[in-house]
Amino acid sequence: MMQAFLSILWFLIIPLAILAICYIFYMKMKAQYRKHEFTGDFETVLWKVLYGISMLVGGPVDVVVNIGPMSAWFLELPKEWTVTDRCKRHKATIKDASNLTRQQRIAVSLCKAMNDIGPHC
Repeated sequence: MMQAFLSILWFLIIPLAILAICYIFYMKMKAQYRKHEFTGDFETVLWKVLYGISMLVGGPVDVVVNIGPMSAWFLELPKEWTVTDRCKRHKATIKDASNLTRQQRIAVSLCKAMNDIGPHC
């Protein structure tokens, strides 16, 4: 029983945790890269290298999350590649803040949560 638990931990939970950490790092790097928060040449190069590395993991995870869990949550197939772009599209259709659709409410709450990491929506 303990061996099965350790196998699940090793092959499922730990890789998912690593992917989640890379995804959060990617989102943070993406926000800082967009705002050009660099002070010197070495720091600029370092940030670009780290952003590129985080993009190799975080970018595909963003696409998979958008296609999988977010499609189920929004109850629609994606029209864009990333979760941020999907939220931006739904937020752009808001005309009356008191009469929001299900997708618009989800987009507003996701943007609010993602803005804690950095500016996204």
